[in-house]
Amino acid sequence: MMNNISIVFKNVSKLRYLKRSSLFILSVRHNHLNSNKAISYVENIVGCSVPVFDLKWLPEVDLESHFRKLIGSQHPITNAIREISLDESLSWSLITLLVSKAAVLSENSSKHGNDLNPGIFQKQMVLATITEMIRISNIFHKNIINIHKDDYQKHVSFGNTLSLLIGDYLESETLMQLASLKCNKVLELVISTFRDVAEAEFIEPQDGQSRPLPASPLSTKEKNSMPNHLDQDIFVIEEILGNAKAEWIMRHVLGGASLLAKSCQAAMMLADHSEELEQSAYTIGRSIALSQQLQKDISNYKSTEFGPFSLISAPMMFYIQDNVDFYQTLMENVEKDDINYNEIRNLVINGNAIEKSLELKDEFVLNGMEALNQFPENKAKNALINILQSI
Repeated sequence: MMNNISIVFKNVSKLRYLKRSSLFILSVRHNHLNSNKAISYVENIVGCSVPVFDLKWLPEVDLESHFRKLIGSQHPITNAIREISLDESLSWSLITLLVSKAAVLSENSSKHGNDLNPGIFQKQMVLATITEMIRISNIFHKNIINIHKDDYQKHVSFGNTLSLLIGDYLESETLMQLASLKCNKVLELVISTFRDVAEAEFIEPQDGQSRPLPASPLSTKEKNSMPNHLDQDIFVIEEILGNAKAEWIMRHVLGGASLLAKSCQAAMMLADHSEELEQSAYTIGRSIALSQQLQKDISNYKSTEFGPFSLISAPMMFYIQDNVDFYQTLMENVEKDDINYNEIRNLVINGNAIEKSLELKDEFVLNGMEALNQFPENKAKNALINILQSI
């Protein structure tokens, strides 16, 4: 049966959607595919239902009609809705609960009580919900675009307002739920993920819409590596920017991966596990999040794909590292807002940037597997192993 689990985890949870022109509108009527094999399998392991995004988390307003107003507007919030509804990676709440279950409750944890089942605390379930809420709020906030005074458009302003309010509301809900955990260490750790995302938003260079751009490649070929913990270890940002691997890791750890990493670590704190296990849980969350991001980056460079992609994706940054002259041309095209993504995609595909990205993904998978060696043998651990292997 275990041989089939990696296949099961490729069939991930999705929200049901209704297609309206170019917009995917989320339905408010029990839209989670709880029959999904991956969700069902994990629920059997952790012994409770897995929290996934639900529009019921938001105020009781007719969001569907608001989303419908943006049909054809090309506002990025439509991309946010599509990303949430069609995301092919496993929910981070699911990962957090699996790591909680895999650790097995310690003798010290019995004093907390309120366990949902043998192996999961109610507080760990709340933490899993918080993790998913923050992830979704970040997606909405990242899809707010700059409005220039001379180019004001009503639908752009409305889309920005909707993105801002949804993101802010979800964040406010997470703060209340974090307070209910009554654990200052966990509160401080999870709150620091907001700071991480904010820091990522201010890393230069950026284009006119504040979208991140790759830094000018360093002339030196030194291999500057990123520390595992950006909070604890000192690093010189000038030595990171321009180094494809290190810059990609820094941008994506701060931009999102730290949330899953710190949530897994916080789950260990709530159960009074050792610091060693906390660090292993952090590494597992970090490795899964970065592996998922690499998988998403690489998927944009298939010959069948077309249209825009992130200019700080791993293949793009590895290509720039090996083709320094191309960087100046790219920046000139960005300045003119005249980027031929399909041409760039073909250049990247015909180089070795995809291979380097796959090697980096394998590195993170290996890091996660090594961290799992600190956990006892059980079904939850086996599920995490299969998740890593299936990415």
